[in-house]
Amino acid sequence: MTGASTSSGMTGTSINRRRWQNFRRNRRAYVSLIVFCACFALSLFAELLANDRPILVKYRDGYYMPIFQFYSEQTFGGDLRTEAIYGDVEVQCLIVTGGLDACWDTPELLIEDAETAPSATSPPRPDGLSGR
Repeated sequence: MTGASTSSGMTGTSINRRRWQNFRRNRRAYVSLIVFCACFALSLFAELLANDRPILVKYRDGYYMPIFQFYSEQTFGGDLRTEAIYGDVEVQCLIVTGGLDACWDTPELLIEDAETAPSATSPPRPDGLSGR
């Protein structure tokens, strides 16, 4: 019985080895596997790459990591106990006055973007038609 399991184990190993060699010879399949693995590995870090909170904030000689922990607006001198919305102009001003050092766009650019953002609705047109 041990001889039968050993021989079938060897057969299974050689079949798998042959299948892997055939797969590697198929260049398109092998490159697709590499691309898929790279995309999968990149997706594991998606929260760090595309988020709405800074990775690191230095505020009044203290370091905060909002991407990993909840900080209320009161932590940065605001009035609300809810989580700070870091893209909000008021929160950015609070952090800037406390000595900002955040790991994302400079605060001047963020505040400028928020102030110059187009409104959700466009003003009415003189001819009565709506649209942009």
